[in-house]
Amino acid sequence: MEVYNIINYFYISYSKNVVILNLLNCFKERYIIKMVSVIMPTFNRAYSLERAINSVFCQSYRDWELIIVDDGSMDNTKEIVEKYLAESNKIRFIKNNRKKGPAGARNTGISSSKGEYIAFLDSDDEWMPNHLEECLNALKTTGYEVCSALWKENYYGKVAEIEKDVWYNSIFDKMLPCLGINRREKLWVFDDRLFEHIIMTGFYCYHINTVVASRKAIERVNGFNETYDASEDLEFMFKLIEQNNLVTVNSHHFIYYYGYDNIYAFINRNEVELNEILTNKDYVKKLSINLKNKIKLFKETKELVRTSNKVINKKEAEMVLNEKIFIRRKFLLGV
Repeated sequence: MEVYNIINYFYISYSKNVVILNLLNCFKERYIIKMVSVIMPTFNRAYSLERAINSVFCQSYRDWELIIVDDGSMDNTKEIVEKYLAESNKIRFIKNNRKKGPAGARNTGISSSKGEYIAFLDSDDEWMPNHLEECLNALKTTGYEVCSALWKENYYGKVAEIEKDVWYNSIFDKMLPCLGINRREKLWVFDDRLFEHIIMTGFYCYHINTVVASRKAIERVNGFNETYDASEDLEFMFKLIEQNNLVTVNSHHFIYYYGYDNIYAFINRNEVELNEILTNKDYVKKLSINLKNKIKLFKETKELVRTSNKVINKKEAEMVLNEKIFIRRKFLLGV
């Protein structure tokens, strides 16, 4: 933000000097990667909030602002944020007038932000120090507007890189024959084939908390859909990738923490028995929310597929989505 403010000072001071304004524009385009607005929604996460905030302060890229959106917390979230507000002018704190959920909280942050790039970080997770710098470099190198990166997952103290998981390892191996992407490259520069590949296979390398995107790209898809209680991040990413090509940095930028208050990552699905889920009322409630929102997502994605110029095999893609809907409906009835 320091560089951003200095540049703006000169724009205001020399607003009538065409020569200096042109020089400033050239300098800004060539040497300055624009400010990043970091959007952090939070709800009763006082126990993890400092870890998330500190990971933003530790970024090697310094030209950022952090917008923390409190979605109705009843713990000491405000007191924690106020400590940082007293020490830094890089943070803004916004309290929603009513609970809007993660989609609405992120939209509040986006509408209040100033950066030309926008990044997202949930208040129970953390970034690696190189996240913003490497993503912005990737965007500059490719000329793309949307970037993601790989991550690690913390299963209640047990940390694992995602590619160590059998499923992720398999889908990353298939990138070469299907998408022409060598998984050993530092940057995975996807082309128009990616969106259809995601629909057909469930391919995933774009966790919302690793995404850095231009404001223009986010505005073109109208931000997050606030009618979702879960899967709002996937709905957002489907729209974003359908309209824009994606570059993914092949390094770990973020740690995703499982937690009992998480709407999705409240259990390790690879280690828990189905009967354990079905006999726990809280688990059943969260599972039902996830299933209902996934069904909604796949229904609405069918319309996106029908109108997309990036999907060649539209009938096959719609069949895949219908099958996903059928499986989740069947499971939802069983729950």
